[in-house]
Parts: sequence; structure tokens; C-alpha cells
Amino acid sequence: MDGFRAFEERRGELLEMINRLRPVLDGINVQETVTKLDVVHGRVESDTFKVMIVGEFNRGKSTVINALLGERVLPSYAQPCTAIINEVKWGEERRARLHPMPVNGQDVAPVDIGVDELADYVTIEDGEDGKPKSNPYARAEVFWPLPLCENRVEIIDSPGLNEAPKRELITLGYLDQADALVMVLMATAPVSMSEQIFLDVHVRGGGHHDAFFLFTRIDDVPEAERRDTVKSVRNRLSRYSTRENRVYFVNARGMLEGRIGQDRGLVEASGMVPFEAELERFLVNERGHVKVLVPALRLRNVLTDARRSIETQQGMLQQSATELRRAYDAQQGPLQQVEQRRRLIMSRVDTHLRDIADEASARARKFYRQTANDIEQWVLEIPLESKLKAFNPRTKSAQAAAVQAELSEKLSAKLQEASAGWQETELRTLIEERVEDLRGEIGEDLTELIDRVDAIRYELAAIPRPASVDDGASGVERVLAAGIGAVLGGPGLGIAGANFGFKGVAKAVVPTLGVVVLGAALGFTAFPVILAMLAVNLVGVAIQGGSAEKALKARIATEYANRLRDQTDEIVTDLIAEVKGQLDKVHEVIDQGVEAEVRSVRQEAENALARREAGEADTEATLRVFTGYSHTINALDEDLAEFIKRVTV
Repeated sequence: MDGFRAFEERRGELLEMINRLRPVLDGINVQETVTKLDVVHGRVESDTFKVMIVGEFNRGKSTVINALLGERVLPSYAQPCTAIINEVKWGEERRARLHPMPVNGQDVAPVDIGVDELADYVTIEDGEDGKPKSNPYARAEVFWPLPLCENRVEIIDSPGLNEAPKRELITLGYLDQADALVMVLMATAPVSMSEQIFLDVHVRGGGHHDAFFLFTRIDDVPEAERRDTVKSVRNRLSRYSTRENRVYFVNARGMLEGRIGQDRGLVEASGMVPFEAELERFLVNERGHVKVLVPALRLRNVLTDARRSIETQQGMLQQSATELRRAYDAQQGPLQQVEQRRRLIMSRVDTHLRDIADEASARARKFYRQTANDIEQWVLEIPLESKLKAFNPRTKSAQAAAVQAELSEKLSAKLQEASAGWQETELRTLIEERVEDLRGEIGEDLTELIDRVDAIRYELAAIPRPASVDDGASGVERVLAAGIGAVLGGPGLGIAGANFGFKGVAKAVVPTLGVVVLGAALGFTAFPVILAMLAVNLVGVAIQGGSAEKALKARIATEYANRLRDQTDEIVTDLIAEVKGQLDKVHEVIDQGVEAEVRSVRQEAENALARREAGEADTEATLRVFTGYSHTINALDEDLAEFIKRVTV
């Protein structure tokens, strides 16, 4: 745990600098700057290492999690049981909290329960029709006094892969939030077709090149076969991870029993200790680096804002109340012109964003129509293990159902792979590139607008405007920095990365689209096409299995293709609604960023007027306090620069 302690020390340093800055910002009293600091503070204070565990039913996922935690925290049954996301977190007292699904778009208050009741709420229950009932809860938080979680590590237990499309989408929706992805597989049966789909589509296709792979039950593999099993598995996984120390063969149950019974021999023999060490190294050295560096860079941005505000308010305070009031009144016209210019810029932004949505819609429609055409060829080319043998009236239904089930699974794989590929190569790329194109569209106008705001600020202060008022940050970056803090908050801060440019904004709003695209593929293949009944009615096919299979595949291909064609409009409508929702955030980021700059000028002037009108003695005292604030800012600047240098190295 030494690595976690080192990370905690850096986090503590950053929090200490934030706390030193807080009284300065309270004294300056410019809400926009306080909001930026709140975003940084919230990120540093609440950020955790999220370790997401994924895997199919009966792979030992819950046992792995309990082994990592050292206690039997999560329920484990001999049947698919996890219906919702479970987040295991640090808590001095053992308790659980359920977060219901929104109702009519409105959030519902969470419900606290005892940990012994957890299994009653998070496990899969069958309805009267024999099908799994929908769960009214989105996720559960499990609080537990565990050493690992005390190091700001959260273990996320996800619904099993390949159980049900809706539950699989819950898992997919969390992938982009994970700091580390751990896939649990089974050494006695590596790697299933559905696991291969997940590896191709979501691990490699989703860019999770740092994923860890844990193969459980290695102790069940005969000792004479273990070496070949390990070699074979490593070869198969080499295309999904180019990193060393990513594949482990473990006895998770042995680890759990060893920790509960304090049997060091069982713990060492489990094979999980090296995995834990590498996971800690990865979290602290790679993910932890970003978790402190990005807020540190944003804190530097806040210091720049604070220094500028101190400088201009000092200038305003050195004028008489009458002079300052006259100057402020004179600037109302220019400020209104800035507002008008902002509206014109936002009109251009809206046009640009509508064009992106329209282009995404056209490309999506083209993709799904082409996919419908491809389905017929896919189905015909898919090799089948299930066969239609001699045309026996008593067995033809079961045979046809087996063929349909196998075809459905393999077709689902093809659809997911094609959808993921299109999303990465076309949709995501289109949105990121076109959002980034906004710099060319409005970048110069934004820079001129912020330049005009600064001119007003220094005219009000009646002091010379410095050559640089932003430490090298462009007007665009200042707008986006303020907007991201106001619109996306803490999570957006991390997603957007260290530089607040249009590229960062695009990356911050795009991730959920992948879930929508893949949801269309999963939902489509989940429809009850009743192909088994269709097959039973194929009374005209030849008795020989080969021609019967060919005829059945042709009918199935036509049915699936027609179904996709019929549903293309609905699928594209849902997808573009999500695209527009994400693009609305881009609009809001820019709009809020510009407004923040204008509001800060007004608040600085109104603060100075209020203080100046309070009296001469109060003004002199304020100027002395502001001089002290400048010293604090300078000292913080030096400390932060040294901190960033150490973290970067």
C-alpha cells in the first residue's frame, strides 16, 4: 500500500494549496473564480480509483471481488445474480444504499438498507412468465471498512456479460468511467464466443489497452496441462494488450479463504498477490498521475484569474466612488455590445452543431441500411455447429431452434463488431473532428470577444493593461475552462484532460454515444423473431440437411435484414436524439464560458463600488488586504509550479 500512501500525500498537498487559496477568493468575492475553485476542490476531494470487474456468469467474478476485499462482501450464487451495478466503497460502518431508477425523468431519493438485505435487492428475480423481472434500482453503494477501499479504491461489480441485453448495457455504460478494467475468465474454459465478442468490441475496439485479465480456477486444470494452457491463453490475448503483467492465473477462492483465515500460505499460493501489486502500481503511477496533474493545472488557471481580479479591483479602489461610478456607467454600452456579439457567436455555434447532427443522422442511416444489405451475406457465410439432419417431423422444430439460436448469437457478434467499428471510425471521429472545427469557425471571434472584455476590465481599473493577462491561455481556452467547470463539473474536468480546447470538450461529451450504438445492435438481435416457428413451417425444403440448412439460413437472413430495415428510422431517431443531447452540452460550455467572463467584470466593478462607497478608511484597509492576497497568490504560484514539476517528472 506504499504507492497509495504516496498518492495520498500528493493529494493532500494539492488540497492544502486549495485551502490556502480559499480565503483569498472569499475576500476577492468574484463568484466565477470561486466556482472554478469549487470544481477543482470537488474533483480532488471526491475522486477515487474505480476498478471495474467484468465477466460472464460462473467465472468467479464475485469471488475475485471478495478476495480483493478480504471478506465475503458481495453475494455469490450458483446462478446469474447481479442485476445492477454494485459499487463497494470505504465506510466506517457497514451499510448499503440503493439508487432507484429515475421516474419520469426525475431523480428519486436513495434508500438506505442493511448490508444483510443487499441480496434481496441486487439479484436477478424471475417473473411469473419465467423471464427476469426488471430491477427498479440503477445501482447500489456498499460501504465497508476495508483496507483496500480506505486507499480511495472503489470496486465496481457489474452485471454479468451475455446474460441479458439491458443488463449488459448497464455494464457498458460504466466502462468509460473505470480507471482499471479487470476481466474475469475461467482457466478451464477459455475463451467463449461471447467473451471473444466483448474482447473485440469493447476491450480492443473501446481502446482499453490497459485491461487486466484474471483466469480463475487454475487449480482445476490438471498440473500436467497448466503450462500449455497458460501459453495458449497468453497467445490468444496478446492482440488485446501490448503491456506486460496483464494476464494472471489465480485461485481466487484460495485467496479469500487465506485472508479470512489469515493463512499466508494460501494467500501466496493463490497467484493474486502479483496482480494486486501491478494493479496498485498502475493506479498510482499512471491513473494517479492524471488525478493530481489535471487539477493542479486547473488550479494554476484559477490563480491567474485571482491575480487578474486583485490587480483590477485594486485599480478601481484607487478611484473615487464618483469616478468609478461614471466609468462603470460608461461601460454599460460596450458590455451590452459584448452580449450582442455573444448571441451572434452562439447562433453560429448552433448552426454548426445542427450540421453535425444532420451529418451524423445521414451517416447512421447509411450505415444501418448497408448493414441490412450485409446481413443476408453474413448469415449465409456463418459456419454452424448446429445442423439440420434428416427432415424428421418430430425433431425439426428443435433442430431449427438450435440453428436459429446459434445464428442469433453469431449474428449478434457481427452486428456489435460492425456497430463498434462504425462508432469508432465514423461517428466518434465525425463528432470530435467537427466539434474541434469550431475553433476555426468561431475561435477568432471568441478571442476578440475576450480581448474586448479584458479591455473593459482594465479601462474600469484605469491602469495599463499588461502584455499578457492570462499566462498564455488563449481567449478560447479561458472560455472553455470556465464553461467546462460550470457545465460538466468534476467528471468533465477529468475527461477533458489537461488542456481546455475544443478537442477536450469533444472527448468529454462523446463517450455515452458508444453505449447507444451498441444498444441498438444488442436490442435488435434480442427481438423475438420467432424463427423457430418459421423453421417448422419450412415444409417445402429438401430432406437432406445441407439444403434444408441453406434454405433456413436464407429465410432467417431475409427476416433479420427486413427487420433491421423496418427499424432503421427508430434506431437512428434514438441515436441522433442522444447526439443532439451531447452537442447541447458543447453549446452550453461555450455560452456559460463567455457569460462567466462578463459576469466577473460586472462583479469586480460592483464590489469595488460597494467598498469605495463604504468610506475611505475601509477602502485603505481593503487595499492592504489585497496586497496580502497578492503575496499569497505569488507564494502559491511558486509552490504549485514546483508541485507540477515533481508530478510531471
